[in-house]
Amino acid sequence: MRRKDKELSDPGEIKNILASSLFCHVGLSDGDFPYCVPMCFAYHKEKVYLHGAGQGKKIEILNNNPRVCIIVEQECSLIKSSTSCEYGMAYESVMIQGTARFLSGAEKSRGLEIISTKYAGAPGGPYPDNQISGIAVIEVTVESCSGRRSGMAASGLR
Repeated sequence: MRRKDKELSDPGEIKNILASSLFCHVGLSDGDFPYCVPMCFAYHKEKVYLHGAGQGKKIEILNNNPRVCIIVEQECSLIKSSTSCEYGMAYESVMIQGTARFLSGAEKSRGLEIISTKYAGAPGGPYPDNQISGIAVIEVTVESCSGRRSGMAASGLR
């Protein structure tokens, strides 16, 4: 990271951002063009869990290339100044790079439980196969993770 003064090096702070952020942006590589899609997610035991429709562009891309980049941001606000060149942005962010795989069977149900627990506060199951057959549950193994804090968030003035 170029700006070490903005780096979040405490794994606890990074996990807190991942736990409290409502959605992420998932970057995929589709040949010559990148593809990015916002998604709900949950972070659990060094893995990221995503779910969505069982078909579509992101599924096609992941079938060809399971490598992903996930960005999470929060506490975003504009820092105004007297001149436009001095404007800034306050934020906290986490970037994850990893490899995705589609879950099935009991693993798929467990992934849904993890996501449901984040958003609803409870596992929500059971999830019978005939009810979840049309959705994809994706587990991303985290290969690298970095955090950053800037502006008012960096100074602790939230």
